[in-house]
Amino acid sequence: MKPLKPFAYFEPRDLPGASNLLIEQGEGSYLLAGGTDLLVRMKRGEISPSTLINLKRIQGLNGIERKSGEALSIGALTPISALAQSSLIQSESPVLAQAAGLLGWSVVNVKVRAHRARKRLRAILERLIVEKRGTS
Repeated sequence: MKPLKPFAYFEPRDLPGASNLLIEQGEGSYLLAGGTDLLVRMKRGEISPSTLINLKRIQGLNGIERKSGEALSIGALTPISALAQSSLIQSESPVLAQAAGLLGWSVVNVKVRAHRARKRLRAILERLIVEKRGTS
């Protein structure tokens, strides 16, 4: 394991704050949600983010719910174990519950390109900002 290089660290309290930080900090910024794989990759020297933006303090990014007349909503910070154990998921999407149960913690070890997920989330957050500015 290599020593970590210095980086800026932020803990925004809401999505607009996270989105603004992501835009301001630029391409070297990484979103920290579960973080296990990200931190391992940093320690191995595979990535050297200039900024970490921790999403864990943002309310409403975890959980599973269905509001009347709407699609099932699964928060971005919802653990896979919660998907496997959710009675709502088991009743409405048993295949998803089974898949989550099979994957369990092994998902942490899957090497997914972090930049793809980061770019997708960046696009979503940027869209939220544009929509918010349009309603202001």
